[in-house]
Amino acid sequence: MCFFTMTYNIFDAHCDTMYELITNKPEENIIKNSLQFNLYNIKNYNKCVQVLALWANPHYKDMEARISMERLVKKTVSHLTEYNADIIKTKSDLLNNKRFGAIIGIEGADAIWTIEDLIYYCNKGVRCITLTWNGSNKIGNGVGSEEKGGLTGFGKEIVLKMNELGMAIDLSHLNEAGFYDAMELTNKPVILSHSNSYKVCNHRRNLTDEQFNAVVKNGGVCGINFGTDFLSDDGEADIKTVISHIEHFCSLGGEKHIGFGSDFDGVSKLPVNINSNFDIYLILDELLKLNYSEEQVSNIAYNNFERCFSEILE
Repeated sequence: MCFFTMTYNIFDAHCDTMYELITNKPEENIIKNSLQFNLYNIKNYNKCVQVLALWANPHYKDMEARISMERLVKKTVSHLTEYNADIIKTKSDLLNNKRFGAIIGIEGADAIWTIEDLIYYCNKGVRCITLTWNGSNKIGNGVGSEEKGGLTGFGKEIVLKMNELGMAIDLSHLNEAGFYDAMELTNKPVILSHSNSYKVCNHRRNLTDEQFNAVVKNGGVCGINFGTDFLSDDGEADIKTVISHIEHFCSLGGEKHIGFGSDFDGVSKLPVNINSNFDIYLILDELLKLNYSEEQVSNIAYNNFERCFSEILE
């Protein structure tokens, strides 16, 4: 393998690997596995931060949803501890990361019914929460919900409490009304961990130019999703397709507000030549060939999300 001119740091704001390990491949581990993300694959990068998202499977309802998420979080902490993977909980943890750091996330807050539930997960090490998945919960409505309202009164309380606790508010999957509700309330940057440009690909989970402009104004960061359904209208994509979303966001003044949110192990199809986290450098090399500066590439690869999370974490 030959990098174009530099070796990279990588910050990926979303993958479903830990959920897959716990749910479908308990005999495998985070170090080396048959999935799209593992620690073995970061050997040629300087360092890596990975948000490990724990999906709130909508199959589980009511109390089952709470039991399921508590189990996922406990098993994730146990697994990362067993394999000596650092769990990032504070700004200091993030900025002092030397090799690999994991941020534990929840994708869909179906198990959070009270402020005490939020505090419970914060105490367990969770530092990022995607407020909804595609449906509705007690916090608000996702992009696939028939409900048109945004955040509930409780959802607004959650946003403010997450600011206070130093937890990243992830607006991917939230409907547009909820997006703007959260943006009005938050006093810290938000993230959209795995959402692309609606202008380039009109998937319901992608961001309109107006939404992305609001992210820029807020100081937040949007993670480019590698799932082909989010990249092109015909579901076919390659590295140039990934870059088309980066370039569109940059044209809106978003150079310091984009990063990666691969969605590894959460999407059915990846772009040509992107098979795992080992291959992210191919996108970055291509940006360098397109005359993006090393500083610009480093910002997209790592620095933008590091800056954003350093402003969020306590």
